[in-house]
Amino acid sequence: MVRWLKTLLSIACWSFLLVGGAGLAEGISQWIRFDVLGGQNQPLGPLRLLAPYLVLYGWLGMVGGMLVFLPSLLISLRTSGPRRVTFALCVAGSLAFLAVVYAGYIGHTHLWPNWWEREGGHLVTLLLVAIWFGVVGLLFWPTRRLADWMARQKTRTLAFPAVVIIVATAHWPDWRQEGLQQRTGHLRRSDPEAATPAGAPNLILITIDTWRHDHLSLINPQAPPTPHLDDLARAGTLLTNTWSVSPWTLPSMASLMTGLSPRVLGSGKYVPLPSAVPTLAETAWRQGYTTAAFATNPYLTRWYGFDRGFEFFEHSLVLETLLPAERSVLSRELHRQATTRLEANSADQVVARAQRWLAWHRIDRPLFLWLHFMNPHLPYRWRDLPARDDGPGPVRGRVPDPAAIPDDDWFAGRQYRGIMHIRTGEFVPDAAQREGLRTLYAREVQFTDHWLGQLFTSLQQRGLWDNSVVAVLADHGEEFWEHDGFEHGHSVMPEVCRVPWILRRPAELESGQLWEAAVSTVDVLPTLCGLLNWPAPTQLNGRSLFGVQAEREPPATSDGSTRLICVENLLYGPQQQAWLRWPWLMVRSDSLPGVTWYDLDSDPGALQPLSPPPTVISFRAAAETLQSHWDRQAAQLAPALLADREAVPADLQRRLEALGY
Repeated sequence: MVRWLKTLLSIACWSFLLVGGAGLAEGISQWIRFDVLGGQNQPLGPLRLLAPYLVLYGWLGMVGGMLVFLPSLLISLRTSGPRRVTFALCVAGSLAFLAVVYAGYIGHTHLWPNWWEREGGHLVTLLLVAIWFGVVGLLFWPTRRLADWMARQKTRTLAFPAVVIIVATAHWPDWRQEGLQQRTGHLRRSDPEAATPAGAPNLILITIDTWRHDHLSLINPQAPPTPHLDDLARAGTLLTNTWSVSPWTLPSMASLMTGLSPRVLGSGKYVPLPSAVPTLAETAWRQGYTTAAFATNPYLTRWYGFDRGFEFFEHSLVLETLLPAERSVLSRELHRQATTRLEANSADQVVARAQRWLAWHRIDRPLFLWLHFMNPHLPYRWRDLPARDDGPGPVRGRVPDPAAIPDDDWFAGRQYRGIMHIRTGEFVPDAAQREGLRTLYAREVQFTDHWLGQLFTSLQQRGLWDNSVVAVLADHGEEFWEHDGFEHGHSVMPEVCRVPWILRRPAELESGQLWEAAVSTVDVLPTLCGLLNWPAPTQLNGRSLFGVQAEREPPATSDGSTRLICVENLLYGPQQQAWLRWPWLMVRSDSLPGVTWYDLDSDPGALQPLSPPPTVISFRAAAETLQSHWDRQAAQLAPALLADREAVPADLQRRLEALGY
């Protein structure tokens, strides 16, 4: 028995050492080729940066060797020298697991990405199993020779790998603490007693990706039932005329979190938030708040700067424990498996993680909690709900009918993933298929509402709800062929850029208010700062709505005209701009001469172009003045943007491409 325990220990140690050595070689290779480990922005030394590669791969090898121990033992008992054969099979098996990881990475990333994703299935599994057995057969005799050598060396063969395991594992970075330093180390708190007086309200910010304005059942009885969001709106204020600054996530969320327009921020597909611009979370942290975030969209990662100011920041596409070795092939493969098989960005998973965090953490200061939900974003799928989920108030809306989902290959498994097929023209959906897409989208909205109800209940049970400012809104909407297009990012029309915004204050005196004045998502930061009595950052492009009475017409500017709102920064196609001064919407495109005008009072969907309004001259002059002001602000930020530029991680690009970006 003692001899077999020694064999098992030898398998663990040498599997760690050999597979970990391959990981260390990969880390050194990346350092030499790209200098990704030793750049100027890295706060850790080479040892702390390379050790995670050795440790991550080493533990994979150790686990792999243990997984095949029993089968190897059964095989080796029929041979001469069973302990050496078991050792050889286990160590070879651990190296074979590494070969499978690399084969999978090369196959789905470089050789056959489309086939691997869409048609591989069981064939992929058979291929990887064949590779595993092939590598075991190839490496059996070399590892058997290693076993023979170890037998001659006695216990001395265990000393070196044991020391390597202990030393390397001890150098695994405390990433949560070091990440906290990166996110908040540059900040200074105000006087806690002055900044967070007793009874200071919490802030709960919820952003829902790709949520259309007309998919709140309190607004539209034909929307899917959203009882929990409806009830929140009945208890607070529903801003029915909110416009996103952009039709896609990055510039929209960047403006929401900074109070600056996309033009000022220089927002682009691979442009992070300028480090010189304070965010809402940084403002909250300075005021003494506990700050926590649960994000999902790939644009909301720490590379883009959305983690700044958060003591706790968790992204569904990032396995926190793997961050020290996040660039390794193994880490990327583990991330891919987690995100594709576990749907880590689904609302139920996001709420579950937030609930666990709330249960495990003692919150002794006011809380700023941000959650971003991804479900209404492509890819869509039908999701089951409990038999009855009516919510706390009257139920409105039309329940999505799964019978409307076509029974064809495009909707296999009652889901739709093929956005690229629509863009390339390979799939031109007919009327039934369009209805199927709308049905899946509506179900995703209903599913999100259900899990928001679970979150609201958790916050109530923990005593965090009643004394909270709660803001729920979308980053942008979604087009379903209202203007002959689908999805978002290539249009500034109302179906994409008009979004719901629900705002509830603690002990709201007049619940159920409707705010019909036109507002912008760039107003979110100054409005929340106003509600919480925080000092807002200077030179904002938005304004605080707190204290302004809701009324049918927007408050007038100093010259008597109504406020001007801009929507811009497209992701696809020729650039467009929309300028709104209620009720007139002016749309212009780089690809077309002139501009198009719409009267949103009589035509809320902007379907019928009209002649210019009588105020066209002052309208255009105001737009040019505002744009010039933003350009001057952008010029002031340009040096900071250049200083922040760094190479885009390849895995981040792949995650964005997987969502159709």
